[in-house]
Amino acid sequence: MQLFKKNNWVVLAIIALPSLFYFGLKTGNHQYKRLPIYGEHQQIIRVKKSTKAFYTLHNFSFINQHNEIFSSDDLKDKITIIGFFNKNDATFTPEILTNIKYLQQKFEGDKNVQFLAVSTTEIDANQLKEMAQKVTKNTENFYFVSANQLETDNFINKKLFIDSIDNENIPTDLVLIDFRGRIRSYFDGTVHKTVKQNLIDAIDILLKELYVPLKEDRKPLITTKKS
Repeated sequence: MQLFKKNNWVVLAIIALPSLFYFGLKTGNHQYKRLPIYGEHQQIIRVKKSTKAFYTLHNFSFINQHNEIFSSDDLKDKITIIGFFNKNDATFTPEILTNIKYLQQKFEGDKNVQFLAVSTTEIDANQLKEMAQKVTKNTENFYFVSANQLETDNFINKKLFIDSIDNENIPTDLVLIDFRGRIRSYFDGTVHKTVKQNLIDAIDILLKELYVPLKEDRKPLITTKKS
């Protein structure tokens, strides 16, 4: 009889542990650093009572190396790392694309993460494909994209709030976008140590948020401008 009771407790513990673990994730204090959420002009947003939504990337469209459209809709439910290149630039482009490839390899097989390399000048799908083939063999989650010059400049300056650029000076930022299309951080894409340590940690934090949502993600998004 005592053995029977002991076995019952073991069975109950096995059944209860997953539920208790999930409850802890949903309600407990989580020991990982929260990333900022950026608003317009790289202002860090403070979450307070408001009817305004968080700033998100929207209303943009590119052509990719597969001659398909990559738009703001493709950011949904994905963590996206955005970087920049110029096919004629031999200074920053190789470093940026090499670091993005490094990230792609680190998160290989994770369908929640994707990578976007934006050409700072307008090029066609064939040229995008050539660039992609030089960088990576895996193009399932690594998109090389281009648009006309006006749309590209607008995307960089007015949607990502990165300083104006010209054909000789491409942005060196890697911009981290969360699964709701919100800007969460900027990193120097030319510094491998920064990418290896800080950006990988930041991606890991956003992956945790997929399973343990922030409080403001459990209800309609609310925010105010930075005070």
